[in-house]
Amino acid sequence: MVNENNSIKDTLIAYYDSVGSKDLSDYKMVRLEKVLQQIRSDQFYKSMIDEVKQQETEHLKKEKKATLPINCYSIGKITTNRNDDNVEEHSGIMAIDIDKLKEFNTDPIDLKNRLSKDEYTLACFFTVSGNVKVLVKIPSCDKHLNKLYYHDLSTYYQYKYQLNEKQLDSKCQNISRAHFISYDPDIFINYDSQLYSNEDLKVNYSTVNDNSKKSITGSNIYNNIIGGYDTFFDLYNHPNINFELLDIAKDTDTYNYHTTINEDYFVDPNEPLIVKEGLLAGELHWNLNRRFGEGNRTNVMGAISTTLIYNNLGKSFEELLTHLCYINSRACMPPLTNKEVFNILSYNYDQLINGQLQFENVLRKKYVFWSKDCSLNKEQKREIANREYASIKKENTRYKLDSVLPQLTDGLHKITQKRLANYSGVSEATIKRYWRDYKEELNDYNLEVKTIASAINKLTKEYKITDLDSDFIWTLVEINAPEGMFSDVPINDYSELINKLSA
Repeated sequence: MVNENNSIKDTLIAYYDSVGSKDLSDYKMVRLEKVLQQIRSDQFYKSMIDEVKQQETEHLKKEKKATLPINCYSIGKITTNRNDDNVEEHSGIMAIDIDKLKEFNTDPIDLKNRLSKDEYTLACFFTVSGNVKVLVKIPSCDKHLNKLYYHDLSTYYQYKYQLNEKQLDSKCQNISRAHFISYDPDIFINYDSQLYSNEDLKVNYSTVNDNSKKSITGSNIYNNIIGGYDTFFDLYNHPNINFELLDIAKDTDTYNYHTTINEDYFVDPNEPLIVKEGLLAGELHWNLNRRFGEGNRTNVMGAISTTLIYNNLGKSFEELLTHLCYINSRACMPPLTNKEVFNILSYNYDQLINGQLQFENVLRKKYVFWSKDCSLNKEQKREIANREYASIKKENTRYKLDSVLPQLTDGLHKITQKRLANYSGVSEATIKRYWRDYKEELNDYNLEVKTIASAINKLTKEYKITDLDSDFIWTLVEINAPEGMFSDVPINDYSELINKLSA
């Protein structure tokens, strides 16, 4: 648990003798400071980890690794066997593993160095497998909110450090997650790191949790479901859904074919609600004159059932089944049997309850929403929506470019339209339209890069420096060269340059 009277150093976390240890007889609570000191010292786990690395095959390494002790950084207090349900108190610490470094060409040393400069990094070190683990302070919370914090942090790391989502170990979202002990003499520790707290997560979570029972009322098949609305709706896989705006949990007599917005948010029914970050929305459109034939009926009805679930979470399984059978009779030629429709909905409903229903296949981001009481015609609404969407798209594009530019100004590489496109995710065609807004600033920066490159190349030629030496110089420049470093160094003074770079 978090020790509020002392520093984060005194926070207690759970320690087990091995990953197979589950019950209370196999665990003890240890101070965080002691855990981190043991990771740094060669007097505790170095020999054990060396044995793992010395195994000849990956299979043997895995077997040996399974015998190592584990730390559960998020467990502050536990009552019985180790699992998420039995954690009574959160320690206020989250551990996140960043894996698959080789697969995605991520330099582990560089990544660790960059993470060490992050304001939220409490500790950062190498794991037994050579990957990177980072510890972060978060508010003490329950197992559900812990998962939300994981997904929020995961998104933060993916964007800021240009990581692939597959590199973030999703199992770290579990509050009882076990982490093998490590040895890293160069572990980074900052007990004064900032607390990663997102108040929006707490607000959305409590709003969703209050509606949990209403969402499953009336279902005879799943009437024994226990848990929050967050589990029912798979909130962990869709953290960007704004539950306060969506009007999906209300018990109404009608079915929503389109994602609707809570009417309380509309000031004027003829003025749209603009969601600049976009909101995942599901819409059903089909022409009854063009029915779905054999060969694609099952896939189409699967997509329709997923959209119906998303837009009508206040409905029971039986209600959804009745309506889906009605849609089947109108949209399919020939219609599927009622048993086939039942199987389609049953599969998706089970996936929903297990937190595995993939809404991405049927949802798209929508930015402009209208009140049900709007009196404008379709053309008027379309004109306003197109204008607002163009404005949002322009603002989002500028945000992407402005966010990534500081990461590209490393003093060594020119910033071109192609490079900016690769890092920002914005197409080159779009960047060309915005280029004039950045051209003057980037021209000055690219000229500085060219000057440094020219100096290094001249040194290489005049002093016949080998390629290896040249690469070494570039590395030193990349690490140590602040703005104006070479202003007082004669271009023909190789020794002075080396001295300056090595200082």
